Amino acid sequence: MKSMIHEHLKTNKLIVSKTVSKYLMALLVISAISFSGCRDTKKEKTEEEHGHSHDDDSDHTHEHEEVKQEEFTVGKDSLKTEEKTHTHENGEKHHDH
Repeated sequence: MKSMIHEHLKTNKLIVSKTVSKYLMALLVISAISFSGCRDTKKEKTEEEHGHSHDDDSDHTHEHEEVKQEEFTVGKDSLKTEEKTHTHENGEKHHDH
């Protein structure tokens, strides 16, 4: 009789343990979503952060700076592959093999 009572208690403890674990896991998931997904990420305009203002897209606004395009010249195509050929005694050209 005593062993049946112990088995019944073990079974009940296991069921309660699994149920509590499920509730804790659900609570952790809900908490994680609440803290990470439901906060307001849009910041107000401020100059206090690092000394200058930003526009609506959080880009730096520098009215005093002029945007210039860098100029450069390409001398050679670095991706171009050179086909190597050879000429036979009879004058025929062939790709290297």
